[in-house]
Amino acid sequence: MNNTNPPLGGRRIPLDYGRVAYLILAGLLAGILSNTAIADRVQPDNTKTQFATLMSVPPEIDGVINTDEWASANGATGNWRISYNANQTNGVRGGMLIFGPDLTDATDLGCQIYAGYDADNLYLAVRVTDSMLFDDSIAAETGNGKIEEDDSVELYLDPMNDNATAYTPGSIGGRYAVTINNAYAESHSGTYGTEKTWYARAMRNDTESGYDAEFRISLKSLSDPKFGDVMGFTVVVNDDDDAGPVEKTIDRQVAWVGTPNAPSTYGNLILGHKAYSAALVAQAPIVNGKIDAGEYAAARDIPINPATGQAQTSAGIDTWPPGTFEAMAWVVHDDNAVYVAVNVTDSHVVTDTAEAGSEDGTTWEDDSVEIFFDADLDKNRGGPTLDFEGQYVLTANGAYRDNEARNPTFGETGDWFAATTVTPSGYQIEFKVNKSALLSPTNGTVMGFNIALNNDDGAGRIAQLSWNGDPHQEYTYGELTLGLETPVELKITLWQRNTDGSFTLEWVGGGILQTASDLQGPWSDVPTAKSPYTLTPTAQLQFFRIKR
Repeated sequence: MNNTNPPLGGRRIPLDYGRVAYLILAGLLAGILSNTAIADRVQPDNTKTQFATLMSVPPEIDGVINTDEWASANGATGNWRISYNANQTNGVRGGMLIFGPDLTDATDLGCQIYAGYDADNLYLAVRVTDSMLFDDSIAAETGNGKIEEDDSVELYLDPMNDNATAYTPGSIGGRYAVTINNAYAESHSGTYGTEKTWYARAMRNDTESGYDAEFRISLKSLSDPKFGDVMGFTVVVNDDDDAGPVEKTIDRQVAWVGTPNAPSTYGNLILGHKAYSAALVAQAPIVNGKIDAGEYAAARDIPINPATGQAQTSAGIDTWPPGTFEAMAWVVHDDNAVYVAVNVTDSHVVTDTAEAGSEDGTTWEDDSVEIFFDADLDKNRGGPTLDFEGQYVLTANGAYRDNEARNPTFGETGDWFAATTVTPSGYQIEFKVNKSALLSPTNGTVMGFNIALNNDDGAGRIAQLSWNGDPHQEYTYGELTLGLETPVELKITLWQRNTDGSFTLEWVGGGILQTASDLQGPWSDVPTAKSPYTLTPTAQLQFFRIKR
């Protein structure tokens, strides 16, 4: 098994929720602040999320997206893109129109986005489709002009995920931009050049139907993010569609998410991937399709929704009303098997393609859940190379698919089993996969792992949503650790003001007590603090948190 630690000197930090609990003490007032409101590198914000994958060989930044060079980057499969869709708002799928006319067809405007990193740099690339290309506003190879008035790509980074309402000059990160004739803007983001803070090149394709833009940004200039860190991020494409009057303007602007120079609106870019530790349980869950909270009490939540997961834009739409298609999942294991429970919220459960109880039908065309294992953690560009690692699927009516796992035996006494029930809000599915089908992993083993949800609206699949990565692409999966012991939830259980003006904190789940004078930090440890802990605030406004 390949359990090699990640680069950059960082340790593997599971990006599940509940690792940080916050307490604010202000004068005589004490209260809890939800950790989803905290802006830092630990917690993703409630917006779109993507990730940068580790690249063993850095790409050449020459303005040509070589598919071999970028093959290990997230987005290389084509599932991170902005494209035309007549049924989406403004004709845009996978992004948003900031201003300008709606998209009219597939050649009008769109892009494919790539993200990767190594020990020194963050690498980003954007392949733009644009039927009309203009660079008549700013001279080639010049810096800091109004590059947005020509066809160009802008990247926006909020490296500390501070979520300010507007970019502050002098802050790290900011705007990185290049036009099709390689004019560039560096005013927000440090020095530009092949050996400087950042570098970018762009080049039209041979048919003049679009162009490529490639970027290299020093990790040091981004305050050295480590594996698992969350940064604010978005991509903006500027569209110049005329040879232009003397006074130039931007004809159209589209973005992956958010607004230029407004960090609080950006999406999340995770360096690496998500990781989850499955709790070791003494009593195996009963796999009957009915999720018993007690059976999974030791497991942490895995939220899968448009903000935390990746909508597969090549498979369908990427936006839908809140609460109509999402899930919460849990994973535990015992000596014999791995158990995955998924509670799906789906406002319209449809199973009209694969017959109930059938094997290896077109299950993806029905409401269904897919789980993926990369048991040997070899992170293939593609699917499994070993028997029984791969994809396990069950629909909401009990049709199953395991062909992509090379046909293990299905059944209660087989290599794997799954069951489902319909609920008032959707459906539930429980999976059991024997460890003998997953190379017989021992406790502490790390495997590649993903969960994907399919949504059928009655006319086939309209959407697919993943926890981390692209189906059948092992290098994009998150990681599942078979935990050595049952984890304890981290939470503050008591905060009270005493008669002498002190406060007593009590918490469970271990962790380190930290304090700061500002919610954004810097945070410092409180030496020797253990629960319960009594303290007297030393300032009118003081913040405390428990971090594990």
